[in-house]
Amino acid sequence: MYDCLVRLRKENSLYRGASPSVTTMMISNGVFFYALQVVKHRLDRIRPGERTFAGRLMPRTGTGRTLLASSVAGAVNVLLTNPLWVSSLRVMESGGPSSSRQPTVWSVMRDVARDEGPGQLWSGTASSLMLVSHPIIQHVIYGWFKGLLLEGRGRRTGGPPRPSTALSPLEAFLFGALAKAVATVVTYPLQ
Repeated sequence: MYDCLVRLRKENSLYRGASPSVTTMMISNGVFFYALQVVKHRLDRIRPGERTFAGRLMPRTGTGRTLLASSVAGAVNVLLTNPLWVSSLRVMESGGPSSSRQPTVWSVMRDVARDEGPGQLWSGTASSLMLVSHPIIQHVIYGWFKGLLLEGRGRRTGGPPRPSTALSPLEAFLFGALAKAVATVVTYPLQ
Protein backbone atom coordinates (compact mmCIF):
# COMPACT_ATOMS: atom_id res chain seq x y z
CA MET A 1 0.00 0.00 0.00
CA TYR A 2 2.82 2.39 0.88
CA ASP A 3 4.48 1.77 -2.50
CA CYS A 4 1.22 2.59 -4.27
CA LEU A 5 0.86 5.87 -2.35
CA VAL A 6 4.47 6.83 -3.15
CA ARG A 7 3.95 6.05 -6.85
CA LEU A 8 0.73 8.07 -7.02
CA ARG A 9 2.44 11.00 -5.29
CA LYS A 10 5.35 10.90 -7.75
CA GLU A 11 2.87 10.89 -10.64
CA ASN A 12 1.05 13.88 -9.11
CA SER A 13 -2.15 11.84 -9.22
CA LEU A 14 -2.76 11.09 -5.55
CA TYR A 15 -5.82 13.34 -5.45
CA ARG A 16 -6.94 12.95 -9.05
CA GLY A 17 -10.68 13.14 -9.14
CA ALA A 18 -11.05 14.42 -5.56
CA SER A 19 -12.85 17.60 -6.58
CA PRO A 20 -15.38 15.85 -8.86
CA SER A 21 -15.96 13.22 -6.18
CA VAL A 22 -16.61 15.82 -3.50
CA THR A 23 -18.92 17.76 -5.83
CA THR A 24 -20.84 14.61 -6.74
CA MET A 25 -21.07 13.53 -3.09
CA MET A 26 -22.42 16.93 -2.02
CA ILE A 27 -25.07 16.96 -4.73
CA SER A 28 -25.99 13.33 -4.10
CA ASN A 29 -26.35 13.87 -0.34
CA GLY A 30 -28.41 16.99 -0.95
CA VAL A 31 -30.75 15.12 -3.30
CA PHE A 32 -31.08 12.20 -0.86
CA PHE A 33 -31.86 14.31 2.20
CA TYR A 34 -34.27 16.56 0.30
CA ALA A 35 -36.08 13.51 -1.10
CA LEU A 36 -36.08 11.90 2.36
CA GLN A 37 -37.79 14.93 3.91
CA VAL A 38 -40.38 15.13 1.11
CA VAL A 39 -41.17 11.40 1.39
CA LYS A 40 -41.37 11.53 5.21
CA HIS A 41 -43.72 14.50 4.99
CA ARG A 42 -45.95 12.60 2.55
CA LEU A 43 -45.89 9.44 4.67
CA ASP A 44 -46.80 11.39 7.80
CA ARG A 45 -50.09 12.28 6.10
CA ILE A 46 -51.04 8.58 5.85
CA ARG A 47 -52.35 6.89 9.00
CA PRO A 48 -50.65 3.65 10.15
CA GLY A 49 -52.44 0.62 8.74
CA GLU A 50 -54.14 2.67 6.00
CA ARG A 51 -53.88 1.40 2.44
CA THR A 52 -51.53 3.38 0.21
CA PHE A 53 -51.82 4.20 -3.49
CA ALA A 54 -50.31 0.79 -4.28
CA GLY A 55 -52.93 -0.96 -2.15
CA ARG A 56 -50.39 -1.93 0.51
CA LEU A 57 -50.76 -1.19 4.18
CA MET A 58 -48.72 1.69 5.57
CA PRO A 59 -46.20 0.42 8.15
CA ARG A 60 -47.44 0.93 11.69
CA THR A 61 -44.05 1.54 13.27
CA GLY A 62 -41.75 4.53 12.97
CA THR A 63 -39.00 2.12 11.98
CA GLY A 64 -41.04 0.74 9.10
CA ARG A 65 -41.85 4.25 7.87
CA THR A 66 -38.21 5.29 8.16
CA LEU A 67 -37.08 2.27 6.13
CA LEU A 68 -39.74 2.96 3.50
CA ALA A 69 -38.85 6.67 3.30
CA SER A 70 -35.13 5.90 3.11
CA SER A 71 -35.68 3.34 0.35
CA VAL A 72 -37.76 5.70 -1.77
CA ALA A 73 -35.32 8.58 -1.20
CA GLY A 74 -32.40 6.30 -2.07
CA ALA A 75 -34.06 5.25 -5.33
CA VAL A 76 -34.83 8.86 -6.26
CA ASN A 77 -31.22 9.78 -5.48
CA VAL A 78 -29.86 6.99 -7.68
CA LEU A 79 -32.09 7.91 -10.61
CA LEU A 80 -31.23 11.61 -10.45
CA THR A 81 -27.51 11.47 -9.66
CA ASN A 82 -26.25 8.40 -11.54
CA PRO A 83 -24.96 10.57 -14.43
CA LEU A 84 -22.81 12.49 -11.94
CA TRP A 85 -21.34 9.28 -10.53
CA VAL A 86 -20.60 7.91 -14.01
CA SER A 87 -18.86 11.16 -14.95
CA SER A 88 -16.98 11.44 -11.66
CA LEU A 89 -15.63 7.90 -12.04
CA ARG A 90 -14.46 8.67 -15.56
CA VAL A 91 -12.65 11.80 -14.34
CA MET A 92 -10.88 9.72 -11.67
CA GLU A 93 -9.87 7.16 -14.28
CA SER A 94 -8.65 9.75 -16.78
CA GLY A 95 -4.97 9.47 -17.58
CA GLY A 96 -2.20 12.00 -17.22
CA PRO A 97 -0.72 13.80 -14.26
CA SER A 98 -2.95 16.09 -12.26
CA SER A 99 -0.90 19.10 -13.45
CA SER A 100 -2.49 18.76 -16.90
CA ARG A 101 -5.96 20.17 -17.35
CA GLN A 102 -8.43 17.72 -15.87
CA PRO A 103 -11.91 17.41 -17.35
CA THR A 104 -14.84 18.44 -15.17
CA VAL A 105 -17.81 16.28 -14.27
CA TRP A 106 -19.98 18.53 -16.43
CA SER A 107 -17.73 18.32 -19.49
CA VAL A 108 -17.49 14.53 -19.15
CA MET A 109 -21.29 14.26 -18.88
CA ARG A 110 -21.64 16.33 -22.04
CA ASP A 111 -19.03 14.22 -23.87
CA VAL A 112 -20.59 10.91 -22.80
CA ALA A 113 -24.07 12.04 -23.87
CA ARG A 114 -22.73 13.28 -27.22
CA ASP A 115 -20.34 10.39 -28.01
CA GLU A 116 -22.07 7.38 -26.41
CA GLY A 117 -25.66 8.53 -26.05
CA PRO A 118 -27.52 9.88 -23.02
CA GLY A 119 -28.47 6.37 -21.87
CA GLN A 120 -24.83 5.62 -21.05
CA LEU A 121 -25.02 8.18 -18.22
CA TRP A 122 -27.34 5.77 -16.42
CA SER A 123 -25.13 2.70 -16.83
CA GLY A 124 -25.03 0.78 -13.57
CA THR A 125 -28.36 2.18 -12.39
CA ALA A 126 -29.91 -1.24 -11.81
CA SER A 127 -27.07 -2.30 -9.51
CA SER A 128 -27.18 1.03 -7.69
CA LEU A 129 -30.93 0.66 -7.16
CA MET A 130 -30.36 -2.79 -5.67
CA LEU A 131 -27.72 -1.31 -3.36
CA VAL A 132 -30.44 0.84 -1.81
CA SER A 133 -31.23 -2.40 0.07
CA HIS A 134 -27.89 -2.25 1.94
CA PRO A 135 -29.07 -0.05 4.85
CA ILE A 136 -32.35 -1.96 5.03
CA ILE A 137 -30.51 -5.26 5.42
CA GLN A 138 -28.21 -3.66 7.98
CA HIS A 139 -31.13 -2.30 10.00
CA VAL A 140 -33.05 -5.60 9.93
CA ILE A 141 -29.99 -7.61 11.02
CA TYR A 142 -29.24 -5.12 13.81
CA GLY A 143 -32.85 -5.38 15.02
CA TRP A 144 -32.67 -9.17 14.90
CA PHE A 145 -29.48 -9.24 17.01
CA LYS A 146 -30.95 -6.76 19.46
CA GLY A 147 -34.20 -8.73 19.70
CA LEU A 148 -32.34 -11.98 20.40
CA LEU A 149 -30.34 -10.38 23.18
CA LEU A 150 -33.33 -8.68 24.80
CA GLU A 151 -35.40 -11.87 24.50
CA GLY A 152 -32.60 -13.79 26.21
CA ARG A 153 -32.48 -11.23 29.00
CA GLY A 154 -36.26 -11.50 29.39
CA ARG A 155 -36.04 -15.28 29.77
CA ARG A 156 -33.40 -14.96 32.48
CA THR A 157 -35.57 -12.56 34.45
CA GLY A 158 -38.69 -14.69 33.92
CA GLY A 159 -40.60 -12.30 31.67
CA PRO A 160 -40.72 -10.64 28.30
CA PRO A 161 -38.07 -8.09 27.35
CA ARG A 162 -38.82 -4.77 29.02
CA PRO A 163 -38.57 -1.45 27.18
CA SER A 164 -36.21 -0.27 29.92
CA THR A 165 -33.79 -3.01 28.91
CA ALA A 166 -31.38 -1.25 26.60
CA LEU A 167 -28.21 -2.24 24.87
CA SER A 168 -24.94 -1.11 26.34
CA PRO A 169 -22.80 1.09 24.10
CA LEU A 170 -20.47 -1.86 23.50
CA GLU A 171 -23.37 -4.16 22.56
CA ALA A 172 -24.80 -1.52 20.20
CA PHE A 173 -21.36 -1.08 18.61
CA LEU A 174 -20.82 -4.82 18.17
CA PHE A 175 -24.30 -5.45 16.77
CA GLY A 176 -23.92 -2.45 14.45
CA ALA A 177 -20.57 -3.73 13.20
CA LEU A 178 -21.92 -7.26 12.69
CA ALA A 179 -25.01 -5.95 10.89
CA LYS A 180 -22.83 -3.77 8.64
CA ALA A 181 -20.61 -6.77 7.86
CA VAL A 182 -23.61 -8.96 6.94
CA ALA A 183 -25.14 -6.23 4.75
CA THR A 184 -21.79 -5.68 3.04
CA VAL A 185 -21.33 -9.40 2.32
CA VAL A 186 -24.86 -9.71 0.96
CA THR A 187 -24.62 -6.65 -1.30
CA TYR A 188 -20.92 -6.91 -2.21
CA PRO A 189 -21.48 -8.60 -5.60
CA LEU A 190 -23.51 -5.55 -6.65
CA GLN A 191 -20.71 -3.08 -5.87
